[in-house]
Amino acid sequence: MIIWVASYPRSGNSLVMSLLWNLCGYRTSSVFDEAKDIDNEKLYNAYGYERLTYTKFAYWMLDQKPHFIKTHNACSDSLPAIYVVRDGRDVICSMAHFNITMGRTTLGFEDELHRCITNKGFSWSRRVLWWARKRALFAPTAIVKFEDLIESPISTLCGALEKLRIPIDIHGIPPKFDELHKIEPRQFRKGQVGEWKEEMSEGLQEDFWSLHWDAMKELGYEWKLCKSQNSSPARYVEQKQPELQASLLNALVSGLGAVALNMENDTISNLLDGRVGIWS
Repeated sequence: MIIWVASYPRSGNSLVMSLLWNLCGYRTSSVFDEAKDIDNEKLYNAYGYERLTYTKFAYWMLDQKPHFIKTHNACSDSLPAIYVVRDGRDVICSMAHFNITMGRTTLGFEDELHRCITNKGFSWSRRVLWWARKRALFAPTAIVKFEDLIESPISTLCGALEKLRIPIDIHGIPPKFDELHKIEPRQFRKGQVGEWKEEMSEGLQEDFWSLHWDAMKELGYEWKLCKSQNSSPARYVEQKQPELQASLLNALVSGLGAVALNMENDTISNLLDGRVGIWS
């Protein structure tokens, strides 16, 4: 039996694979040739990596034992899956760091962040919404949050396995993230929650929310803007009035409403009229 361990990149499916290996002894594989960029021994130590072949895939489909395979693709089959989600702002920051470290971009950090936020060809929100809203309707899918994996790794993993009716035999201990970082620092960079608060400028936060409202709401993440310590001064509605008016109206139409925005009706009216700075 094959079980997908899926996520948008930099969301935590490698962490799930590490827990499956270290807690339960389940070997893991990937649809990607991970050994191309990372040493095979390091991969084995981190999450019991076994290189996937067509022969193995065909055999595992018929085998009664669970075999876990990492993917970032949209899987339209009926195979069970663990889908890992993470605050999209942290995902974008981690993605930008990874792309720069791996030489996949020549842009600076801020520009790469903006490119990742606005990448419609591989949109974060479009992908997670497909998994959260559509795939769960036709295939067994356990959605777990990265933040829960960091805080309570054993109970979070067991909850996902129970939902998919996969045998659970905990006989190990969860690895510490700094231990995984020592094994492979590029794959396991920091594992922090809320890193975006220091790395994503106010302007980029506005760009993010204007494009990814719906997915953040679906996953239960709070609408919030923070003043970053490492960014330019806050931008006001007067400076980006058309874009912010449009994004706020979209949010209201999609059902967030004044309560979710934590704003009084008068404040919303003034905001739409461009009379109140978003940071006031």
